[in-house]
Amino acid sequence: MSVIKSKAMTAYKQLRKDVMYGKYQPLDRLRIDPICETLKVSPGAVREALSRLVSDGLVVAEEQRGFIVAPVSAVEMIELTEVRIEIESYCLREAIKAGDLDWEASILSSHHKLLRTPVGNDFLPVEWLEAHSEYHDSLVSACGNRWWLRFREQLFAQAERYLSLHRVKEDIYIDAQEDHQCLMDAVLNRDEKKACEIMRDHLQKAADNLLKSGVLDG
Repeated sequence: MSVIKSKAMTAYKQLRKDVMYGKYQPLDRLRIDPICETLKVSPGAVREALSRLVSDGLVVAEEQRGFIVAPVSAVEMIELTEVRIEIESYCLREAIKAGDLDWEASILSSHHKLLRTPVGNDFLPVEWLEAHSEYHDSLVSACGNRWWLRFREQLFAQAERYLSLHRVKEDIYIDAQEDHQCLMDAVLNRDEKKACEIMRDHLQKAADNLLKSGVLDG
């Protein structure tokens, strides 16, 4: 990989993380010069990174005006959740069939990390969101179909943007902790049906809670 491509990839990964976890909010303008200064990369590398994020659906290119973070809406949240349930369930079933002891160990490790990562008392912190992503990634990591995992990764990134809008509420957080524990137990017991039911309910509850919060437009 050339130095230019390497810099662009570095910029892409950092900007993707910043958009996913709420450093840049929906509709924020992504100005190239400040990003170059922050990431210590060239304008070309930033433009290439932003173009990739457009392809991911995380950023929107406005003609003659540059780039903004993609908007969010209640309708998109509903549609996103519907598709995520299907894809997450498929990947989870395949992972349960194929997973080995190393896979099981990665789930146990990532769940422990998530459980031990504090959430604070306002918006979910980046550290918790990263641990949350790592936990959910570990559950499906043994799925052998790379295409399904790519689709799943793209949808998961979109969903994490919505999750970053959540205010921390004790009852919701405790409920999510219980889901994560029950989901891990079902997966490690190789109970595909129960694991998929828990996953479906977990994703739907997260969407419903955000919709009830009133932070999304129509």
